[in-house]
Amino acid sequence: MRRDLRWRIDQWPGIEDQRLWFAPSGKPKVLRDQLVGRVVERAFLFDNAKITDREAFITRQRVGFQRLDAAKQEVQRVAGPVLQATHAARLALERSKLPAKHYARADVRIQLDNLLGPGFLVETPWDRLIALPRYLSAVVKRLQKLGAGNAPDGPGSKDAAGFQQVAPLWNQYAQQTTANREHGRVDAELERFRWMIEELRVSLFAQELGTAEKVSVPRLEQQWAKVGR
Repeated sequence: MRRDLRWRIDQWPGIEDQRLWFAPSGKPKVLRDQLVGRVVERAFLFDNAKITDREAFITRQRVGFQRLDAAKQEVQRVAGPVLQATHAARLALERSKLPAKHYARADVRIQLDNLLGPGFLVETPWDRLIALPRYLSAVVKRLQKLGAGNAPDGPGSKDAAGFQQVAPLWNQYAQQTTANREHGRVDAELERFRWMIEELRVSLFAQELGTAEKVSVPRLEQQWAKVGR
């Protein structure tokens, strides 16, 4: 059904704009293939059910085909705002008045590189993909506040204080992720820690957007204690 799904995605309302927004991450074919992959996932692999025999496989196949239209609508509904938010965040960074070596510019660039990797549309966990526009809106608001002088640069500024809280936590995550990859490990607790960092960023730099959960440095330290090392 790949050919049919590709054709249908090419007919989506707003797909031309979405291709432009996705352009920094890849060509239109890459966007289309990631959207196809996401539709298939939402139709056939929407839960953690174990499919371990022929009967279960056939049952899931039947359920998946029944869910296909709803899955396409679901992905279409989520993908548009996500892609528009990626464009807005990248544009805000490009147009920001901050010096090239400013700590906040470097921090935002690292954040966007990690949120918007080449396969982000299909690799980001579904619940976090839904939250991605909020994370990216927080990036835009952070840059706007810095550019407007609401958070003046300097050790005592609110932005710098927030950065000093986030940076050590992100470094911990990055180092442990590297170690896990070298040893072929996957740790769900580490991934939860990673997304808690994104919620902390929202709390520190764009509190008006709200967070999905209560988050603070002590709460992240408690979560870090659960990470396998």
